Order: sequence, then structure tokens, then C-alpha cells
Amino acid sequence: MESRIAPEIEPGILDNRFTELLGNLRDSFTTAEAVREALQLGISESSVKRFLRDGGRGFVKKKSHGCYRKI
Repeated sequence: MESRIAPEIEPGILDNRFTELLGNLRDSFTTAEAVREALQLGISESSVKRFLRDGGRGFVKKKSHGCYRKI
């Protein structure tokens, strides 16, 4: 039976949508800023929050509640 779940992307690898998202954000940013920018790129709020929660595949580090910085 074929799996309908999208394959996991390996840490350190970003798809084009998240590469563009990170390129559009400042070095330090908030969750709200990331969500606002993501929605303009067609990325859902839940997807960007999951991306941030999971450490941005090694490209983002959490500074404090709701605040992140690019690595």
C-alpha cells in the first residue's frame, strides 16, 4: 500500500518555500513576523509554526518565547 504521508525532509535541507521565507526574514524575528511572511508565500500558519518548533531544520534557533534567530 502506498503511503500518502509526505516524506520527511532531512535536517539541513530546505525546500524552495522555506528558503524564500528565511531569505525574507531579518536575522532575528518573531513567530508573528514569520507567519505573516509565510502567508504571503502561500505557506500555512501551521506549517511555519511546525517548522519553527522543529528548529527550522537546523537553520533557526529559538532565543526566547516567540523569538527566533537564523543560524
